[in-house]
This record gives sequence, structure tokens and C-alpha cells, in this order.
Amino acid sequence: MPIEFALSQNVVAPLSSPLRDIPTKAKEEKGISILFINRTGSTLTSLQVSPAKTRRWNFNLLDKDLLDGQERSIKVSEGRSECRRDIRATFSNGSTVEDFDVDVCKNDIYTFTVVGLW
Repeated sequence: MPIEFALSQNVVAPLSSPLRDIPTKAKEEKGISILFINRTGSTLTSLQVSPAKTRRWNFNLLDKDLLDGQERSIKVSEGRSECRRDIRATFSNGSTVEDFDVDVCKNDIYTFTVVGLW
């Protein structure tokens, strides 16, 4: 039976994120980055982020695997003002999780966790 993963989005206080202090125009020019955290007990091998509702996945954004317990800031938008994204993650055990219509302008931390059995 495959491991079931859960996804959580965290809203961070404005002082925690340097992107939130940048005026909107400058933020759009720099793009949007998300801090991805892996707390699954498994290695994250592929991370794809696409504009919401495009029905296709972009290329793998990971330059190397994201091990359990690691975190990494990854640019998910190249200067576009599109805040809604679909996220797909694949793990070393073959499990894949997808989350749709995530507001990456409001949520700049994204945590992968294992669903509890209790």
C-alpha cells in the first residue's frame, strides 16, 4: 500500500518574507519563490509547478533531490502576476501528490507531510 502524503500551505507574517516588502511591480519583475519543506520520511525527486488549470505539467524544478527534513526556496513564477498554481510532487517510493489552484502570492511556504494513521 503506497504511503499517503498530505500537503499544507502556510501563510507567513509579512516580515518573514522579503518578497512581501517589495512593491508589486518589483515583485512581478523578480518572480515568486516558495519555500518547499519535505517532512514525509521519503525523498522528493520531482517538483512540477504550472499555472493553474493549464492541464499540463512544466519541467522538474529540482536541481537535486529534496531529502526528508530538508527545505529549499524555489522560484515558481518568472515575473508573471499569475498567483494561482498547480503543484505536483513525486517521491522516491513512487508516490505522487498533486495540489491544485494554490495561491502562491499568499502562501510562500509549502510543506509536504505524511498523513497520520491515527
